[in-house]
Amino acid sequence: MYTPQDIEHARHWLQTHAHGTTVRHILERGLEYCDAVEKAGICIETVDGEDLYSFLADPQAAASRHHWLIEPTL
Repeated sequence: MYTPQDIEHARHWLQTHAHGTTVRHILERGLEYCDAVEKAGICIETVDGEDLYSFLADPQAAASRHHWLIEPTL
């Protein structure tokens, strides 16, 4: 399981070493999604794309998505 310190360390590394603006932005957004999924209580090591899609498409999970997940910008 990723910790907030792992995510912060990855952010710091990106800011220091990733000089391509587009690539850095995409990776930073990925870290934001990773952090949001963790906060929502979804175990990112055991959840696959189908599980995540089911959560994102489930109307009963709308309140949780609105509360925990950031707005997509990609």
